[in-house]
Amino acid sequence: MSAPRRVLIVEDEIVVALFMEDVLAELGYEVAGVVCHVDEALARPLDFAVAVLDVHLNGKEVFPFADRLAERGLPFVFATGYGA
Repeated sequence: MSAPRRVLIVEDEIVVALFMEDVLAELGYEVAGVVCHVDEALARPLDFAVAVLDVHLNGKEVFPFADRLAERGLPFVFATGYGA
């Protein structure tokens, strides 16, 4: 049996982050942590397998962190309440 994949949640709404933690745990994933600021995400070690990114974090866009993940070949998804 392999270890669960680690997921980083990048979300500034605590209720949403808690919900995602619960859902991911039910699906067998390990939550590597919750980050709510872009600067905090950029400073974090890449000790996870995949990330779930909110687009807007406390007035800043998450795209610099998404670019860093893409450069390292780490998969991520955007999860946002905004439309197109």
